[in-house]
Amino acid sequence: MDDNNELIIYVLRQLRYGVPEQTIRDTLVQNGWPLPLIDRAFSLVQQSAPHSVPPSSYDPQSQPASQEMSLPAAQSADQGAEQQVALRPVMPTRESQPKEPTKTGKRFLVIALVCILLAGIGAGAYFAYQAYSSDTSTGKPKQPTTTQISRDKDDARKKNIRQVAGKLTEYYNAKQTYPTLAQLNDGGFASSTKGFDISKYKDPAWDATRSDCVNEQGNVIFAEARSEGCYSYRATASNGAECGAEGTPCTRAVLTANLEKNKPYIVALDRNRQE
Repeated sequence: MDDNNELIIYVLRQLRYGVPEQTIRDTLVQNGWPLPLIDRAFSLVQQSAPHSVPPSSYDPQSQPASQEMSLPAAQSADQGAEQQVALRPVMPTRESQPKEPTKTGKRFLVIALVCILLAGIGAGAYFAYQAYSSDTSTGKPKQPTTTQISRDKDDARKKNIRQVAGKLTEYYNAKQTYPTLAQLNDGGFASSTKGFDISKYKDPAWDATRSDCVNEQGNVIFAEARSEGCYSYRATASNGAECGAEGTPCTRAVLTANLEKNKPYIVALDRNRQE
């Protein structure tokens, strides 16, 4: 039977049982019937049989407003004829009710949302990096700031001083003395036992025109005192006296770099104990 016909029959029978129209409407709405179909069913019932529906005698205390309602006792010949049919109208349901998502559907939805969220985060990070590394007006990589350049130079100086300190530690382990400044700046020191080439350790601001930072051959040397543009080195005996002579080992060495803003960076070694 067509759903609309079934709905019309249901409405007609409920009205005959004396159920108020509003109660029938509320019950149909609660069971998923759309209002346009409900209105149409009532309209058709009223048009086809405007006088066949008796006045409401429905008593909510004596009859429950359930989906199944028994026909009242016969009080006329017409009602007796209907009694033989044993009408028990049942509330029709809609097969097209919206269904709850399955567990698989819910899982897929969660995964999709997570993927979208991660994609958004990734895109945001990419554009943030682009904005950080490029000039927004020209699209060219940003030029390092003066502060960054100064920091990079100081980092290079500190790295060089630590590397030289490591070489001096190896030298002391083999000789039980540190080299003097004259030995360190000698061209043949690199080829001596445990010696090394100090020209590899050049201050970022090294200038070949400065006499305290370069020798006659134009090579890098270490200065005796802290100086701009070159590293300085001093080796002494334990009591601070001059060393290097026969029987006076150099047991203390001090390396210094002149950082930006004229700040010193010092590494002191005393018998290979760094201070």
